[in-house]
Amino acid sequence: MLTQITLWLKERGSATVAELALHFDMEPAAMDGMLQILARKGRVECIGGGKCAACKGCALVNPADAAIYKAV
Repeated sequence: MLTQITLWLKERGSATVAELALHFDMEPAAMDGMLQILARKGRVECIGGGKCAACKGCALVNPADAAIYKAV
């Protein structure tokens, strides 16, 4: 599964945790855990997220929709 996630990110360029979870049919929390493993291994990196452009990090932003990952 980790290899499939990395390959999909290489093909697509980047994606949010929510997009990846939807594509691989899993919960965003489970996908986030897999992405953190891949990040520790140096295969992906988080290139943004956590805040929308219009605010300073309010509670209305779902981290799964905001965190963007790409393959390294």
